Amino acid sequence: DDKTALRLHRQVMRLIQLVADLRESLDTAAPASSSARVPVHPLSILSEALANMAPRFAQAGLTLEHGGVDLLSTHTPAPLVLGDSQQLHQVFLNLLENSLRYTDAGGLLRIAASVLPPADGAPQLQVQLDDSAPGVPAHELPRIFDRLYRAESSRNRDHGGSGLGLAICRAIVLAHGGTLTAEPSPLGGLRITLQLPLLDNPS
Repeated sequence: DDKTALRLHRQVMRLIQLVADLRESLDTAAPASSSARVPVHPLSILSEALANMAPRFAQAGLTLEHGGVDLLSTHTPAPLVLGDSQQLHQVFLNLLENSLRYTDAGGLLRIAASVLPPADGAPQLQVQLDDSAPGVPAHELPRIFDRLYRAESSRNRDHGGSGLGLAICRAIVLAHGGTLTAEPSPLGGLRITLQLPLLDNPS
């Protein structure tokens, strides 16, 4: 009947999306071609992703704070990285989508950005995303970037996630010479920390 057909259609569409996500996670695991990388302004890319997602956060009843990103993006010279702007945009969208899906209504996502002085090598751009409850149990944190892994916790409700969004993020960030880590957030949810090596930007 029509009801069964609709349910089957939805399941097929989810399988199609799963295959697409899996293919993307495999593609991005390989280092990006050097010809695809150019100097880009990652905070401008992040601001674009925030503008795209802001209406959905508002609709979900979530507060989105990114004053720290806006402030750093106005600094001269602006942070500059060697990267693929489309892939970095995908990283930011996926991270925002993760918080949107797994933060309780009435909650908060706070995004901060800073430049870390060089320890060994280039200075680093650091972007931190802190969301409010629910959190992820400590024993599950090391696995949340694994392909197809979905935490057995209150953040794993029936939102239709494929378990590939964070894996794709990590593959892209590693290919850009950066790091992506997770830990408990002081807001009660999850803290994601992204670091990317910066280029010298004298302008």
